[in-house]
Amino acid sequence: MKVVVFVNNRVGLKAVRSIQDNGDQIVAVVVHPQKSSSHRNEILAAAGPGQLIIEAINLRDPQTVEQLAALKPDTGVSAFFGHILRPNLIDIFPNGIINVHPAYLPYNRGAYPNVWAIVDGTPAGATIHYIDESIDTGEIIDQSKVKISPNDTGETLYRKLESACINLFADSWPKIARSPGKLITTKQLPSEGTSNLVKDTEKIDRIRLDSQYTAGELINIIRARTFAGHSGAYFEQDGIKYFMRIEIEKETNQNDNQ
Repeated sequence: MKVVVFVNNRVGLKAVRSIQDNGDQIVAVVVHPQKSSSHRNEILAAAGPGQLIIEAINLRDPQTVEQLAALKPDTGVSAFFGHILRPNLIDIFPNGIINVHPAYLPYNRGAYPNVWAIVDGTPAGATIHYIDESIDTGEIIDQSKVKISPNDTGETLYRKLESACINLFADSWPKIARSPGKLITTKQLPSEGTSNLVKDTEKIDRIRLDSQYTAGELINIIRARTFAGHSGAYFEQDGIKYFMRIEIEKETNQNDNQ
């Protein structure tokens, strides 16, 4: 199996290692620019020497697509890759491109699935699906659910979803690699599920002091937007923004320790 990987983050790194462990050949690695990349150097090291290395920003160049097509890859793997893959690129893979998405599709397509699963109370999980011309709407190959705990924040749920994606890919890749073509899948219906853009968080981030929220709604917004290094939810007074984070501790008792 000849594979092109489009990868970022520790999920991308673990996906590369799973592919290598299965004995498949990675013929090209497409990575984010150094400034916006996570685990870039580790990914390149894990892929090993000899692969074609492509910067993600060059994917719109027809010559880059021709370079990839010349490698005659069987399939592509996208893991936490932050660039849209266009139809002219998808079409060079006879077995398609699969994507690892940190959501239980069809819920929470697009950006910040960790946030919206908490705010909207939708199922959380990990999904492997084929990439099509839209965002996270392709046919589903495999998925697993992740439980949202009352003390989860956007950050803790994000870490759970990362781990779920890593485990799901490791379990599913051998089956995908053995298939001579595309696998039998579950179609997503356009009328089902939810989708969000990056800018949609702007609608919930500002807590308006003269608006009414239930206690649950307010707690869920603040905890969903609690993530170290990110501004998150805020209120504004006298033209000044005051950002909020929340810490929730579960009560411990004897039964918890048994």
